[in-house]
Amino acid sequence: MLCRHRGPDGGLRLIQPLICRQSHSGAPDNYNVPIVIPYRAVEIKVPASVAKAEPSPFAETHAWPDPSVPEPGDHRRAITNPFYQFTMPDGYENMGDSKLGKSAIIAETMKRKDGTHIHLPYDACKATTRWAKVGSHSEPQEFWITGTQNNEAIVRDLRDSNPFKVPGNLRASLSDGFYRVVTIDKFEDFGTKRVQGDRPDGDTKEKDYASAENLHDFIHGVCGGVQADYKDGANVTRLLGHMSHVPVAAFDPIFWVHHCNVDRMVAIWEVLHSGDSDNWFDGTDARDQDSGNWAIAEYHRDLPSDPLRPFHKDEEGHYWNSNDIRETAPLGYTYPGLEKWKYETLKAYINARYNSAAKAAVKARLTADPGESHESSRKPNLLQLQLATSDPTLEDDIIGFNDYIVNVVYNRFALGGHPYSIHIFVGKVPDRLPYTFDDPEGSLVGQVYTFSSPADQQGTDAEVGCANCRAQEAAEVESSGTVVLTNALITRWKNQLVHTPRQRLSDGDEGEEVPRVLASMEPQDVVPFLRTNFRWRVTSLEGLVPPEQLPSLRVSVAVGKADHYADQTKLSRFYDYRGANDVTRDRPQGAGPDDGLYPPEQDY
Repeated sequence: MLCRHRGPDGGLRLIQPLICRQSHSGAPDNYNVPIVIPYRAVEIKVPASVAKAEPSPFAETHAWPDPSVPEPGDHRRAITNPFYQFTMPDGYENMGDSKLGKSAIIAETMKRKDGTHIHLPYDACKATTRWAKVGSHSEPQEFWITGTQNNEAIVRDLRDSNPFKVPGNLRASLSDGFYRVVTIDKFEDFGTKRVQGDRPDGDTKEKDYASAENLHDFIHGVCGGVQADYKDGANVTRLLGHMSHVPVAAFDPIFWVHHCNVDRMVAIWEVLHSGDSDNWFDGTDARDQDSGNWAIAEYHRDLPSDPLRPFHKDEEGHYWNSNDIRETAPLGYTYPGLEKWKYETLKAYINARYNSAAKAAVKARLTADPGESHESSRKPNLLQLQLATSDPTLEDDIIGFNDYIVNVVYNRFALGGHPYSIHIFVGKVPDRLPYTFDDPEGSLVGQVYTFSSPADQQGTDAEVGCANCRAQEAAEVESSGTVVLTNALITRWKNQLVHTPRQRLSDGDEGEEVPRVLASMEPQDVVPFLRTNFRWRVTSLEGLVPPEQLPSLRVSVAVGKADHYADQTKLSRFYDYRGANDVTRDRPQGAGPDDGLYPPEQDY
């Protein structure tokens, strides 16, 4: 990862991390896995000018030469790749070693309703795991304890998958989700998955159920991967990747790369909304209420001028505040594409790199291939967009398209705080667990992962565990997430894929034709199609979760509009969403008008 850092002379300079600079699998700064991560060992280059220098407290800020240009006297040496996995240092047996004292990881045991138990033996780990791929290993638990890395599975789940080999995408696009999140207007909507409740008086903006936190949780789930089971009689030991489990996620080095991406996502939002005080937080939103800590009073309504203790910005002891850091440059670093001299072109950069919704809409209008599977589709074709928007009656060269999303509202503590996933399908649900994006059915479009843990994860003492989580659990705070259906529906429509519909909803539907193929992207065709082909399932550490065990979950489908522009300096708009209650009403966990996810006048 390249970044800019403020050196001892106060100037911004480029630094090279202590891993070799390599290309990346896909876009260099999105959520694909950097190529360096899967290697156990890497070479580092120590330029002679640096190798011979006296040790300095500013050694890490020295300007390193371009690593692609060899220098006379360069020295290279192999090191264990710190990004591959974390391994317990010498002197410690495992993560639960008693020498770690209160920092030792404790094994977890969950009692199931049938009296059997599920064990999560993270205390026995000697190294971190990504996607527990134990296969037919004779001693799977021992294999997992020493750490197993399945980075290929992570890349597969982050990229668009298509088991049917038809042009287009059958699942929600991660780049589309990223694009929609950074273009959310209101900061509270962007920053938190907590459901906002009632807006302040006079605020008529639509609710946003997507968020940066929602996307953050999804990545944690993908990097941890699905579990492998090791059975001991009736009891089950679940072998999970560390990233998907809150108490141990930070052990995996990919955690830090992931959170750099989250920081970059926030930085992009700040630049896109710089100077926009209307959408900055101001203490009027219920989500601005603070739970309190040693520096902030409980129930305080956070303001952007509040001091961010204990972070001083000068020798006089003044504290940074949120207004001071609406861009990263004052803190001495930036990200590729976010240099100050590139602010004017940021919108075009975001459109070119992430706006897959616009690409799919253009292709749906002009070709039989609506997807992103070909190299030519990676960059927006301005000529195609101008041709598609050449209707003289349209303003600003807009291509309008119907947009379809799934919004879910859930209580992340509903299963005692243990994490669970809400899987969204269009088509037949696979017969076996776990549900994965490479399943031959090709019906899994997306999922929402709660990335939660019991509030008292580390004990029952009032001083141990997460006090803020306990307060949210007691208040039954609701969270939300979004899965975008549009691109996946375009592929189904253009390729006329045949689906296996579920049973009719009621006896009153007996004379109704059950659609097996999506006839168009118009709501009058999409809503009936989804009514019989849209499904969802919930899974947890215990397996499939029956609807009666999670009555607080509400799943809805919304029909909206998307405007895409030929002018690449304009961001696409997604708006005017109405609840398609016919798709989900009268189904267990399905939302209806009485759930209030959309105003009554916005019922489709």
